[in-house]
Amino acid sequence: MEDEQNVVAFIKKGLKEQGYSVFAAYDGPTGLELLTQNEVDLIILDIVLPGMNGLEVCTKIRKLGFIDVPILMLTALGTTDNIAKGLDSGADDYLVKPFKFKELTARIRALSRRKNLSLETGNQLEISDLMLNRNTKIAVRQAGKLS
Repeated sequence: MEDEQNVVAFIKKGLKEQGYSVFAAYDGPTGLELLTQNEVDLIILDIVLPGMNGLEVCTKIRKLGFIDVPILMLTALGTTDNIAKGLDSGADDYLVKPFKFKELTARIRALSRRKNLSLETGNQLEISDLMLNRNTKIAVRQAGKLS
């Protein structure tokens, strides 16, 4: 979610060239709506958004139950206080603009690895249809075993 269309176009183009599927929202409420309607592996989120700022969006995403979807804050707000607020609102990583695209993609890969690691059976306790991830402290009940 990013309100600057030229930044969105740059990121979308670069990520699509690397094989990622990308969709964008230019304000907080639209981003939340897209999130609930699509399967999402990672969220790149600006703080300065119309309608609802990125900190509010991030908090709302986590309250909606999207606990295991990595969130990368990508914003021009780069003070220590801004970074702490972003991470405390539920973001997993924080990158300040201007940024190098190579660093953005490296952070995306790192967040993706972290997400995949949290799903490995070594971090899980399973009893019948209940699974507890020991790292994230998240319990999930579903029919059948997770692979």
